[in-house]
Amino acid sequence: MCKWWSDRRVCNVVEDDLARAKSALISIRVRLDKQGKGKARACGDALIHVARMLSDGFNISVSDALSGRGLRTEDLDAAHHDLQRSVQRCRTFLIENSPCYEMADDLVSACSLLEHIYRMRLHSVMADPKLRPACEEAAQNLVLLVGTLPRLGAKQNQSSRRRGAPRMAA
Repeated sequence: MCKWWSDRRVCNVVEDDLARAKSALISIRVRLDKQGKGKARACGDALIHVARMLSDGFNISVSDALSGRGLRTEDLDAAHHDLQRSVQRCRTFLIENSPCYEMADDLVSACSLLEHIYRMRLHSVMADPKLRPACEEAAQNLVLLVGTLPRLGAKQNQSSRRRGAPRMAA
């Protein structure tokens, strides 16, 4: 029944993943531009949350988790599949007007971005040498967006502290 799927070349899979990653980058950027800085900050906070879980699970730093670095190919693949499942799970909570909608939406965006980064990092190591530079470029473009979003959240937290919010002693 699905014999046509088994005949797909690895090159086609990489090209499909590249197209999906580029499309995801554009759609998430457009959505964040439409919804404003507040949504971008919330997505940045979700990225940090997911990156902390990845760093704990794979024993890497949070910055490495955000950029998809510091992992072996097996770990990249495992993290990619974990993120894929997380996106699917979080989508089950995307019900309009529910109290967890915003949080689930932010987590879907964060996991989706990281999923594409990890997939592109895997392809940049394992794919046909002709496609590796394109995969690395797509990963870098995604990392640029991922690197910007947490800083927006951090700027918000710093500015709220300056306005008189009480500080916690370390």
